[in-house]
Amino acid sequence: VMVSSIEDVNEKIKALNLGASDYIAKSYKESEIVALLGSQIRTVKFIRSIREKEKCFRSLADNSPHIVYMAECQIFNGQPDISSFKIQYVNKNEVLGYTLEEIIHSDFYKTIHKQDIARVKEHWHTVFQGEDGIIEYRMLSKRDVWEWVQSRVILLERNEERIIILVTVMVITAQKKLEILERDHHHVLRDGARGLARHLGRHPRPIPQGGV
Repeated sequence: VMVSSIEDVNEKIKALNLGASDYIAKSYKESEIVALLGSQIRTVKFIRSIREKEKCFRSLADNSPHIVYMAECQIFNGQPDISSFKIQYVNKNEVLGYTLEEIIHSDFYKTIHKQDIARVKEHWHTVFQGEDGIIEYRMLSKRDVWEWVQSRVILLERNEERIIILVTVMVITAQKKLEILERDHHHVLRDGARGLARHLGRHPRPIPQGGV
């Protein structure tokens, strides 16, 4: 904060351009300076708090085994402009062999399994309308192998000008294979139990004398 006896607009502009947060001239009161300094102290504390939170976020994201990125999309006439989609932060610049730039600036849906495309489009439509979302879908890797991917989106900000989202992307192929094995095992047990029930229904076992 610069305090001066010179009450000149040009001097004030010069001081602000040189880095002063504020400029008080001549007929100032002590209470005004105290209030202004208090405001500046609160601003500095707020900025430090934001920087600490950013540092904590980056530390967590940088050490995450998954892909984490923050993106911004401009809004025009009330609708998101997908062409303005821009990555602000990313901890890993590769998804299944693709860079994020390759995915964003090419036809993303060409890498999605045809049975999942409609769901993925609906998912992103919901996100751009201002809602969080999570979806699992199949994506073709650069090695021409279908992989299961989970995408979790958290809305950070949405106003009339832009939308900012935080996205976590996980490759869950191994998990999905295990789910399929468990489901198939359950179906085998179910079918076996039904067959046994039908057999016992046709050929009931006598109950031994004296109890089971």
